[in-house]
Amino acid sequence: MFTLDKYVGEMLFRRANLYWLVRNSATELLYFGLFLAPIGLLVLPESRHTRRALAISSISLAGLLFLGLWKANLRMPIAHDWIHGYGLGPVNLSGSQNLPVSSGFWFGVTLASGAGAGLLLGRLGLEMWERRKSLKESPRWLILAAFASVYLGVFLVRPFFDRYMTAALPPLIAILLVPTGRSTRTNPRAVGLCLFLILVFGVAAVAGTRDLLVHNRARWSLLNELLAAGVSPERIDGGGEFGGRYNYDFDRAPFKKLDDPPRRWVVDDAYVVSLSSQLSGYRPIASREYRRILPPRVERLVVYCRNNEPPPEGFSASSM
Repeated sequence: MFTLDKYVGEMLFRRANLYWLVRNSATELLYFGLFLAPIGLLVLPESRHTRRALAISSISLAGLLFLGLWKANLRMPIAHDWIHGYGLGPVNLSGSQNLPVSSGFWFGVTLASGAGAGLLLGRLGLEMWERRKSLKESPRWLILAAFASVYLGVFLVRPFFDRYMTAALPPLIAILLVPTGRSTRTNPRAVGLCLFLILVFGVAAVAGTRDLLVHNRARWSLLNELLAAGVSPERIDGGGEFGGRYNYDFDRAPFKKLDDPPRRWVVDDAYVVSLSSQLSGYRPIASREYRRILPPRVERLVVYCRNNEPPPEGFSASSM
């Protein structure tokens, strides 16, 4: 039975410890560093001495952050949900954790995110230093900073998904773009770089969204044909969205087999829709292909049936 106190305890306090505090702090810095660095470059200090101090502090902070990530063996993407090593998600089917990942690409993204995080921390520190004597005259800046701090502070003590950080982006962008008196200037080269990076992000977002829609169209086509053939939803492992729609139960423990990651809202996995080329103890009975853009390749969704189960009668999905 769903209760609010149980939900809060599960989602907020179950993993509130030092490990998650450090890990989630680094995660937030990396993601905001990646997405806000172009904005942070738009308005820079006019004083050469201040710019030099900002550069030194940013590089130092980025170096410390990257050293900690290297020691912890962490790299982008960390807070999986929208962004995965193999593209945009969420893709939580069985076998998705075994998809090929471009480690070199994500190492470069981690470096860029660390540099952006250092710049972000340096810029925010500079803003606070410049406004230290006139905070009462900047109520909007204080409100924005307080909102971002309180909102993000909640996610420091528990695991979270990358989508949770989007609500904090507008106030942080506003903080970075509000000039500090007469001590800032806009760099024309930085404007060009910012627009270029925003264009790159936009192209990646459109392509990744298209990939996700094509994936789900193929997946739900196979799942609907299984249902039409008379297979009960409780006997299908079709991913988190399928299980959440048909088999949701707040009190049900995650379904788990030996050496397998837990899967939520799976009752019986007699039939499995997977991205794996083979599944131990199962035989393939149907498949469907679709083409991705990020990264460019052809993916194959396979419907597996447990070896001791007969194939569903009237199942009309494209054959192997």
